[in-house]
Amino acid sequence: MSETHIGIDFDNTLACFDEVFVRIAHDYKVLPFGWDGGKPALRNFLRSKKGGEETWQLLQGQVYGRLMHQAQLKPGAGWFLLRCKARGLRVSVVSHKTQFSPKDPQKIRLRDVALEWMTRNGFFDPSRFGISQDAVYFEGTRQEKVRRIVSLGCTHFIDDLAEVFDEKDFPPKVQKILFSVESFENDTLKEASACSSWTSIGNAILGQETKQDLISIAKTVLPDAQISACYRIKCGGNSAVYQIHIRDGESLALKRYPVVPGDKRDRLYSEVAACRFLRENGIDQVPFVVRTDKANQLAAFEWIHGDLLDMPNYSHLTHLIEFVRKLDSLREVEAANQLLPASEACFSGKDVCHQIQLRRGRLGQLKIECDRLFSFLSQEFDPVFVRAADWAQHHWPHRQRFDEDLPTIYRTLSPSDLGFHNALWERRGVLRIIDLEYFGWDDPVKLASDFCWHPGMALDQKMRNQWIAKLTDIYARDKSFLIRLRAAHPLYGLRWAMIVLNSFAASQVTTPATVEGRRGQLRKSMDLCRRVALWMQDENSSF
Repeated sequence: MSETHIGIDFDNTLACFDEVFVRIAHDYKVLPFGWDGGKPALRNFLRSKKGGEETWQLLQGQVYGRLMHQAQLKPGAGWFLLRCKARGLRVSVVSHKTQFSPKDPQKIRLRDVALEWMTRNGFFDPSRFGISQDAVYFEGTRQEKVRRIVSLGCTHFIDDLAEVFDEKDFPPKVQKILFSVESFENDTLKEASACSSWTSIGNAILGQETKQDLISIAKTVLPDAQISACYRIKCGGNSAVYQIHIRDGESLALKRYPVVPGDKRDRLYSEVAACRFLRENGIDQVPFVVRTDKANQLAAFEWIHGDLLDMPNYSHLTHLIEFVRKLDSLREVEAANQLLPASEACFSGKDVCHQIQLRRGRLGQLKIECDRLFSFLSQEFDPVFVRAADWAQHHWPHRQRFDEDLPTIYRTLSPSDLGFHNALWERRGVLRIIDLEYFGWDDPVKLASDFCWHPGMALDQKMRNQWIAKLTDIYARDKSFLIRLRAAHPLYGLRWAMIVLNSFAASQVTTPATVEGRRGQLRKSMDLCRRVALWMQDENSSF
């Protein structure tokens, strides 16, 4: 059996330009206001217009040249490269890239800026991906690219362009991996594996993560530790968590943070900064940070020996409320001024509406065949949202404008996703708080309302009442807290109705598992929407 040799395309396979393309297209005013799509959608949109092909080539010259530094590594690509390195697999980058763009008057050397970008992103760093710069090949034509793949003896090749595999000289024995969310009917591609993410590419080529994969990757974070095992224990829509076993019997938690194009949040920074700040100020309910690896978006924390709280009781709630009280008491600590706003912080009623509209707009642009989703959005969600926005503005505190940012004095420090789903109960009777990657400044109303609406919470009405009563006491300095909470509560419920539909936007590829999962999330969204409508109808006095 020949040695595995993985060849990888560069543009739009390793380097992601979606956000850069859309931004420059708006700068050139070739997109309508509010247009929000990725690079493939932009290309198709422009090519459908008169002179669109020339416009597209003009944008390419700018993006692949002077704007190359703004590109991001494709989500999951770094993890795949780390796994290849752990297994000692040979990796080459083979790209169709000319010296200059004919549409670039500055004549920027495209290959040079691509190599600079790869250097900055750790491709040639032995402590990161460890690829030799001699294993990077830029070819002037697609035919030359194919010949290079042949001469290298690649066993696999990953590319985002189906046309590469269509080339008549493309070696038939090479396993073709098409990195795309689109479906193809081309006969040539019947032998290709279509993958919509680097996670699925890793599964297709490398299979499941092995013990040795994870041990090797863990050692990039903890080079001096005697690691005996590393196992994945959680991998949801956000970060993946692994348990590291050290030979002296100690355990640590390893967390891998996602890097999503268009999402400017630095989750690793937020969580590490939050944990260090809180522990330095006497709140040891959060985990201790052992070590971080910013380049690979990894961090090691103490391992917390605790139980999940599937059925929280009043004792657990009391501990959680006390944690909230301690957080608010730190608002005047000098170091707190260095902390950033929480993820998707809402400092005004307008902010909440804007976030709902953004999420609703993204769902409206999807090309997924799900009539039930779109009928729900147009016939149920949209009318309730109009009512909720009117409700909020009508009930908003008279001394605050709906679009006015909440004064700093009334803001609080918030985990932004606080709940028993992100907590562990230690046997010594201490509630430990985990998952602080969205931590920062926010309106306490959002913290209070989110806790009640969160679809993962198992709370009875008495527990909700106690939660609201205690938080009203904690934030008593803000005389409008309860009024603003009642006004904004329906909006936060609808915001959650949009959040639970994230799985629809995560990928255009459908399998029986994803279809069934989406149906379940749609049912949750419908339930939330109907609860919001009933809450406003009854002018419910409880939360």
